Amino acid sequence: MIADKLSIGNILGMKQPSLAGELMQILVDYRFEEESNATTYAKAFELMRKFKVTFYDAVYHAVAINRSGTMLTADDIYFRKTSRTGHIALISNWSSAPFRT
Repeated sequence: MIADKLSIGNILGMKQPSLAGELMQILVDYRFEEESNATTYAKAFELMRKFKVTFYDAVYHAVAINRSGTMLTADDIYFRKTSRTGHIALISNWSSAPFRT
């Protein structure tokens, strides 16, 4: 969805301006399949109840969990609350080097 890309671009540009272009291109190049809304929403609501977080954050994390992927976040507070669930990493601790071809 274009709204998701706009939100991601906004956060990357604000939180990681020197890496924003590279990170955005990596995400766009993945050409992710869309996740089932019902499955995603169920997991997002579970994360909300368990960790007292917003749906906005939890829904991205839910997709990562359901796809056995990793959600990259610049949100230290969300990361601290939910990191024990796995499938999440701070952008500031992440390196794209292994993914270059």
